[in-house]
Amino acid sequence: MKRAVFGLLVASGLVLGHGAANATCYFGECTPGQGAPQPTEPSHAPERVWHTVATYGKWTVRTDGQRVALMKQIDGNSYVALVKDGDNISLVLADPNWGLEEGTRFEGTIKVNDDGYRGHAVALSSRMVSFPNMSQEAVRAFFSGGTAQIVVAGQTWRVSLDGAGQAVRQAVDR
Repeated sequence: MKRAVFGLLVASGLVLGHGAANATCYFGECTPGQGAPQPTEPSHAPERVWHTVATYGKWTVRTDGQRVALMKQIDGNSYVALVKDGDNISLVLADPNWGLEEGTRFEGTIKVNDDGYRGHAVALSSRMVSFPNMSQEAVRAFFSGGTAQIVVAGQTWRVSLDGAGQAVRQAVDR
C-alpha cells in the first residue's frame, strides 16, 4: 500500500519537483504516437472495500489494496478524486445529479492556478466521469495548492486544492 501512495506522491511532484509554469498538456495525449484513451469494459469482479489511510483538512487518502485515491467531497454528495491504478492516474468526478450515458466521451478543461490542461473524459457510469492517463504535469498542478476549475459534461467544478499534498504526505508517513 505504501508503494502505491508513494507512486501518487512521486507523480504529484512532491518528490520529483514541479513542472514548467503555464504548461499546456493533453491528458495521456502528450506522448508522441499515443492515441486518445478508450473506455475499458467494466470489471465483473467482486467490489473491493476502500479503507481510509490518511485525512488532512477536507482531503482523504483511501485504498482498496490495489488502487489509491486522493479524494475530496464537494457540495454534498459530489466528489473529485485522483485515482492511481498501476501506472495510470485518473481524475475522477462523481455527481449524483448527473444522468450520463456510460461510455460517452467529453472534451474537458482543467485550469489550476496559471496552468491549463485539456483532454478527453469518459463517463464511467451515469454519475461518474474520468480523465484517464493524466500527465505528470497535470497531477503536479493538483499539489500546488490554490484552486482548480474543471469543466466537463456541462458542469464547472471549482475545487480548493489546499491540503491535498499534506494528505498524501501523511499517508506515506504511516
